[in-house]
Amino acid sequence: IDPTVLRGDLPIFLSWQDFPEYQTALPKDASGKVPGMTPEMEDYVKEGMAMGVSLSPEQIYFALLKVQNKCGGDYDLFKQEYPRTAREAEIATGRMVFRPIHLDIMEKSCRPPMFNVEFYEPEPGKVKYRMVNHRVNSWSVWRWPEKNRSYVGFGDVAEGVLSDPNDAKSDPDRSVAALMDRVRHDVPIVYYGRPETLEFADQFIMACKYFNYAWASPEMNSIGHAVLDAFKRADYPFIYQREKKEEEVQREDSKKLGWKTTVLTRKSLIADLVKVVVENELVVYDIRVIEEMRKFIYDSKGKPRASNGEHDDCVITVAGLIQLHQRCPFDDDLSIADEDEEPKENKPIAGQVDMYDDLDGDDLDDMMYEDMEDFE
Repeated sequence: IDPTVLRGDLPIFLSWQDFPEYQTALPKDASGKVPGMTPEMEDYVKEGMAMGVSLSPEQIYFALLKVQNKCGGDYDLFKQEYPRTAREAEIATGRMVFRPIHLDIMEKSCRPPMFNVEFYEPEPGKVKYRMVNHRVNSWSVWRWPEKNRSYVGFGDVAEGVLSDPNDAKSDPDRSVAALMDRVRHDVPIVYYGRPETLEFADQFIMACKYFNYAWASPEMNSIGHAVLDAFKRADYPFIYQREKKEEEVQREDSKKLGWKTTVLTRKSLIADLVKVVVENELVVYDIRVIEEMRKFIYDSKGKPRASNGEHDDCVITVAGLIQLHQRCPFDDDLSIADEDEEPKENKPIAGQVDMYDDLDGDDLDDMMYEDMEDFE
C-alpha cells in the first residue's frame, strides 16, 4: 500500500476464526466429525461459506459449544459476540431483520444505473426526461418501462427525522421513491435525495405517469399529505386507497387515500418484505437499498427499525412497493404509449381487510406507528 494515500487510521477487522485459540479439539472417538451437530449450526456454516468464511471441524465444535453453553442456543447472540465479518459486527446493537445470506444473494444484482435523470412535462400528459450528472435529488434508472406493463410506485417522504435522535448533528432522513415492475418483480428506477416536498411530489407524479400510469401512493406521514394533495391536484387516476375492515370504499373521503403505516399495517409491511427477501422474489439494483437493509434491526423491544445513526427510507419504500403490488389490481392495459387511448377515470382501490377484531373504526385507522408504544 502506498503510504502517501493513507490519511488517518486504517480500519482492520479480525474475525473470531482468525484467532487460533478459538477452536476446540474433537473427542477422540469423533472420527473427524463434529459431535452434536445441529441443523442450525449447519445453516450457520453454509451462511459463512456464502460470505467467504470456511471453518475447520475444530472451529465448528468451538462455535457449537459457545452457542449452547454461553449463548443459550441463540445464534443471533453468538453472531453478535463472535462476528465473522465486519458487516456481521455491525449488528452488535440489535438483531438484523434481514439475514446476511439473503442480502448477499440480492446484492449480486446490484450495479450502477444506466442513467440519472429528472422528469419534466413540457405540456400536460407529455412527460419527458433529461440526463443529469448526479445521483442525489434525481432518478437512478436501470430499465425503462415496457409497453402495456403494470407498475406500482411508492414514496417515503422526508420528515427531517435525525438518524440519531440524541445527536443534533446526525444525518436527517431523505425522500425516497421507487417503481416496481409487477411481472419481472424488479425495481428499475429509484429516486433519492432531499428536495423540497413539492418538487419531490412533482417528480414522483411524472415518474408514475412515464411508467404507464403506475398505481401509486406516498406514505401518509405528516408530510405525505402534501404529496397526496399534489397527486389529487394533478388528477392522477391511479392512487391506492385504503380499505376499512368492512371493505368499505369511500371514494369521496380523501383521508382514505394513500398508504398509512399504523400499528397494524407496520407488521405486514415488514413481514411481507422479509418473506420476499427470504424467497429471493425481488430484484433490486440499487446498492443503497441493500445497505439500509443490512442496518435494519430489531431493537431491544423487538421493534424493527434502523440502527442508531442510520435511516430506513429505502427499506420502507421497497416494503411499500410489495404492499401495493399485493393490493392493487393487476391490469396489463395501463400503458400511456397509445396516444389515442381514452383518459382513465379516477379509480381509487381498496387494500386488504385487517384481521384484528379487537380494534376497528377511524381511531384505529388514524393510530400511527409512532403511537405503538403508548398503545402497547
